[in-house]
Amino acid sequence: MTTENTIAKTKTKTRGRVVLRVMGIALISLIACLAVLHTIWKYSGSGRWQLAIDQNGIQIYTMKSPGRSLETFRAVTKVKTTLVSAVAAMKDSDIASCRDWIPGCATSLAIEPWDTQRLYGIYIFRVDVPAPFSPREFLLKAQFSEDVRTNSVFVDVTAVPDRLPRTAGRMRVEDMHNRWRFTPAGDDEVEVELIENMDLGFPYFMLNHEAPKGAYQLFSRLPILLNKDKYRNEKCDFLTVTSRRM
Repeated sequence: MTTENTIAKTKTKTRGRVVLRVMGIALISLIACLAVLHTIWKYSGSGRWQLAIDQNGIQIYTMKSPGRSLETFRAVTKVKTTLVSAVAAMKDSDIASCRDWIPGCATSLAIEPWDTQRLYGIYIFRVDVPAPFSPREFLLKAQFSEDVRTNSVFVDVTAVPDRLPRTAGRMRVEDMHNRWRFTPAGDDEVEVELIENMDLGFPYFMLNHEAPKGAYQLFSRLPILLNKDKYRNEKCDFLTVTSRRM
């Protein structure tokens, strides 16, 4: 091997080491920058509702609270329906209803059937999501309550992830508390409000970006979802306000 070849190889190795060192420094700098941005985001926020979407009678609000990476979402609209139909729709746990409400719903089953005394039911359903994410499994308790002063019906949907053993190959959602409110608004309308607070195990920036659009799309379908033929003859005598003449 000539002296010239030895020198050339040495220079190549040196350049390679320099490139790797520069790339390493750049990667560390990027990670540090992302960590700083994450910390700034996590501890930012006013804790107040901010209007994000206002279209077709639907308002979507977001709220960023200091100390949380995920935002909370609020949706409000009015729907031509009855309180009985709305309550019946929220009690429905069959697979057809699940697929109407939740894109990607693959299975749905009532674990504890509707209890007319304690006003709750427990349901499990699976939602298929695009790769590389695994299917999400929801084990939820739907607790109904009412306010006889305002004639409002509330439905608190909370995760109860430990009621059943975990299912292999599925990610069970552990952090979820969504609250629905249905209030008669006159002219055969019901005001619907949803406060959505959940962690589905996706990167928070994805959920924060997509959730308002998802809430708007869901509320756009409410006139259909709450007025199915099968809900018209439902009896909701377990609730005081649904038995009143509105």
